[in-house]
Amino acid sequence: QPDMIIYGGRFGAEGRVAEGKTLKEIIERYPDIDFVNLEFGEENLENNIQKNFEILSSIFPEIKDNLDQAFESIQESFQTVREGINDLKTIFIMPSGGSLQFYGPNSRFGYIHTDFGFISAVTTENTQSNHGDSISTEFIMKTNPDIILLLDREAITSNGSSAIFDFKGSAMIQKTNAYKNNYIFELDPNAWYIMPGGYTSTLQMIDDLTLVIEAIK
Repeated sequence: QPDMIIYGGRFGAEGRVAEGKTLKEIIERYPDIDFVNLEFGEENLENNIQKNFEILSSIFPEIKDNLDQAFESIQESFQTVREGINDLKTIFIMPSGGSLQFYGPNSRFGYIHTDFGFISAVTTENTQSNHGDSISTEFIMKTNPDIILLLDREAITSNGSSAIFDFKGSAMIQKTNAYKNNYIFELDPNAWYIMPGGYTSTLQMIDDLTLVIEAIK
C-alpha cells in the first residue's frame, strides 16, 4: 500500500494505460492516498521544470537546495543555447512509418523555438499540434532550412530500425542548406519523445542542442 503516487508523462495523460490500468482505475484502487501530478505541459519547458521542482521541494524539503541548484544550472544552460543560435532557420522533423512530420512553434515540441530560441524556418502554424503535420521532402527543399533537427521515433518503437538513412539519402534533402553544411542533427529519442520534461531527459536535450551550437559556430 503506497503512501503517495507521483505520476506524469505518458502515464498521466488521459486514457493512457499503465500495467493494464488507466489513471482513473489506479486512483479508484487507492482512494485514500495522495496523488501528485507532475504532468508535463507543452507550453513552456523551463516553466514546467520549475513547477515540478517546486512541487517536489514541497514534498521533500530535504532536497530543496539540490533542486534549486539543479534548476539554476538548467536555466544557465538554456541561456547558453539561446545565445548561440545566430540567425539560422530551423525545422524540427520526426520521420515515422515512411512519412515526415513537421513540428513548429505551436506544437508539442514548440519549446525548441520558444525556450531554446531556434528560429522556425516555417512561417505557418501546425494544424495538428500533438501529432505534427505531414510534409514532403519537396516541402523541405523549398523551405530550405539552415538547420534540420531530426527526432527518430522509429529508433525506439520499431526494434531499433531507423528512418534517418533514407531521409538523408533523399535528393530533395541534399539540396538544402542544412545538408550542404552538414547541419542535420539527430536528437536523442528517449529524452525528446519518451520522457520530455524530466531532469535527466532535460540534461540530454541540452547536450543535444549544445552539440548543434558548437557545430554552427
